[in-house]
Amino acid sequence: MAELPVPVWPRIDPSEAEAEFDVLLNGGVDEATDLVNLSVDSVRFYETGAFRVDSAKLGDLREKVIRLASHYGFPSAIVKDNKLEFDRELALVFAQEMPMLEVEASLAQVWNFLTLRVLPDVAIWRWPGNEPSAKAEVEGGRQRVHRLKLVRRNVFRQAWFRQDLLGVEACKVFEEDEFVQLTDRITLLGNSFLSQIIAQEAIRTKRRNGYNREVLRRGLRLVGQACGRIAVEALSRDVVSRMIADCFDRAFVEKSKTGSSGSNKNGPDCSGARPSIESSRQPPPSGNLSVVEEDYLRLAGDHRRMVMNTLGACDFKEARYLLERSSDVLRGNFRPHRSRQLSARLEMLIENWASLTMSQQSVAASALRISAYNTQTETTNRFKDLNVPERVINAAYMALGM
Repeated sequence: MAELPVPVWPRIDPSEAEAEFDVLLNGGVDEATDLVNLSVDSVRFYETGAFRVDSAKLGDLREKVIRLASHYGFPSAIVKDNKLEFDRELALVFAQEMPMLEVEASLAQVWNFLTLRVLPDVAIWRWPGNEPSAKAEVEGGRQRVHRLKLVRRNVFRQAWFRQDLLGVEACKVFEEDEFVQLTDRITLLGNSFLSQIIAQEAIRTKRRNGYNREVLRRGLRLVGQACGRIAVEALSRDVVSRMIADCFDRAFVEKSKTGSSGSNKNGPDCSGARPSIESSRQPPPSGNLSVVEEDYLRLAGDHRRMVMNTLGACDFKEARYLLERSSDVLRGNFRPHRSRQLSARLEMLIENWASLTMSQQSVAASALRISAYNTQTETTNRFKDLNVPERVINAAYMALGM
């Protein structure tokens, strides 16, 4: 029996969506229910899509999501402890009910329609306006607004991509922090061929006795190092699977050597140390950059000049201090989720400091220096824009093959 083609989904352009979002964000669940409109008459679709989602399909999707939300108390306020469980099960519903091309799933217009016309009451129920977390500052705006309006953080889009990227089984077994680690690493590698294999091996690892999140973190770091500089598409699935499995097995060995606490200081305890940053920096000779440093500069894009001025190896004492300073600055911002991610990734840069070459230390130290100093405002200890350190950290990871 031939498979049905993947359908295209209705859209609302940002200009039209803005007024509807204003109404949605200023009401409660009851008011949002009145906004439900499953009609697709005169609604935009991808122009050449032959198979379009109709109102009946939208109604079926809404019915299943409402049934799931009702299990967690909808329309009454959702209990905090149930939120992540709902998100996890929502991903499973989408896996069954929302076949969609990834290119279409990347568009804000599609999620605008789902949020504003199909599930507005569920959106407001999941992210109500009367909770402290909903009012927290994230990336310059309200977290609740971002979870509903912005395509990258939209609550429904994240659930859909979770199942698409990692698979249904991963949605059943992983916690939120583990999903963040997995999706960040897989997205950084930028290779869809690897995503399902990594997820499968991560699931196998989680089911082993002695597992904790440190094992996952170490395993993903080793995967990045193993896959960062090879054309995995040219290898068979069996070969790649064995390579990924070996990374997670090695992570277990490393974890057993350092203890279950996850502490792995690759040098002396330098807390409280305040080295002279400029005096300890050892810049590379002019015109004599290594391959890894050249890659880092290229990947830094518009930030190349800033990166060039911060290259230079340092000792572990300075690296630890830069990490602590960066973490302190990040904690001073009201961008908790993204800040925690950046802090964790900076920590991974110095995890095996002693094993890095001088050129690799130069790249890692540059990312630390920029995160600690180069993006603060003149009068506060806060970042003006997290996009700068994030771009630089991404460049360092890719240059180092992490």
